[in-house]
Amino acid sequence: MDLRNHGEADHHESMTYKEMAEDVLRVADQRDIEKFSLLGHNMGAKVAMTLSCLHPDRVSCLISMDTAPLSFSQSQKTIQQTVNHLNDIRSLSIEGKTRKTAIEIIQNKFSKDIGIANFIASNVIYDPESNNTKVKWCINLDAIINNI
Repeated sequence: MDLRNHGEADHHESMTYKEMAEDVLRVADQRDIEKFSLLGHNMGAKVAMTLSCLHPDRVSCLISMDTAPLSFSQSQKTIQQTVNHLNDIRSLSIEGKTRKTAIEIIQNKFSKDIGIANFIASNVIYDPESNNTKVKWCINLDAIINNI
């Protein structure tokens, strides 16, 4: 499932690990799934670990990919670099453009790393309000930046 502020999930101002863990639990409850296995990658792994700690009776198995169950503090410089990169993405004027134009804008901005450009482009979706002829971001960049 997409976590809040990502993909097709709802957008919220806040996105703590506990809130996102409760979102996952709510989806399981809506589907009458009492006990389940979790697989998470990166931030999703932290959410899965949080859910496992908060509700160990609900989790039968946990797979954490690319993330260790450790607490670490990032330097202010590292945090600021992350925010700067996200602000660079947010500054791209892709909304209301055709998909082709949006992809070109992203590729021009991140021309030094096509892998990063493709990853960022994976967050571009067709806007149903434009009869799916124009695109928009599927992620809530403001909330992600504000919650780092």
